[in-house]
Amino acid sequence: MTITLDAKARTIKGKQTKRLRSNGVIPAVLYGKDYNGTAIEIGQSDFSRVFHEAGETQIVTMKLGKDSIPVLVHDTARDPVTDVIIHVDFYQIDMNKLVEASIPVHIIGVSPAVKSGKGTLIVNLREIEIKALPNKLPPFIDVDVSSLVDVDHEITIKDLKMGSDVQVLHAPDQIVIVVAQLRSQESLESLSAEIKEDVQAVEGVKKEPKEGEEGEEGTKDAKSGEKAGGSDDKKQTDKSEKSDKSDKSGKSAK
Repeated sequence: MTITLDAKARTIKGKQTKRLRSNGVIPAVLYGKDYNGTAIEIGQSDFSRVFHEAGETQIVTMKLGKDSIPVLVHDTARDPVTDVIIHVDFYQIDMNKLVEASIPVHIIGVSPAVKSGKGTLIVNLREIEIKALPNKLPPFIDVDVSSLVDVDHEITIKDLKMGSDVQVLHAPDQIVIVVAQLRSQESLESLSAEIKEDVQAVEGVKKEPKEGEEGEEGTKDAKSGEKAGGSDDKKQTDKSEKSDKSDKSGKSAK
């Protein structure tokens, strides 16, 4: 099924694009061999329909003037408050050249290990990086978890059923999904108790003074005493000298 999207050349740029958005139009840019950052605009409702069908992995035929351009949605920007798409980047593709794409993982089936309560599914890869011709890009990759019958059972890249026309860009032994063991209530309570004990032990440790810190105040007092004592000694010496001088003067007068 062909997915089409109407687009128009855009002359409004910069801060003025806010006016476009208020009228239900999304500013966008088209990149590619024949389009070096061409400013375009697309209808918001029209793009929402297309993006729902194609995502970022399926070919979209863009109608721009008289041209029909095969493109992929390369990137989208959303309003941080409303989550509404406010900008889109499209990339023109060559139907005869390989392209790289991130294909979402689609989990199917039920894991016996999860159903029996032994464990829980941990999804390590939610997207699979692949390389293929544009018309060979799958919308998603099915991962059947019904083979995961026990804890620590896993599905790796090499376990995925991929066609020969698709090149996966991950290591063969990279884990996609694994069953992790569930902790029992007793185990969680025990872990919580251990953490509390560790915290209490840390809080109970007194900081030992470093070498030279213990007698710091005493040293200061000693220094103060030395200064005070030194001052008194000096005063006493001065008095003695003055007394000696007085005695000498008296003897001379006689």
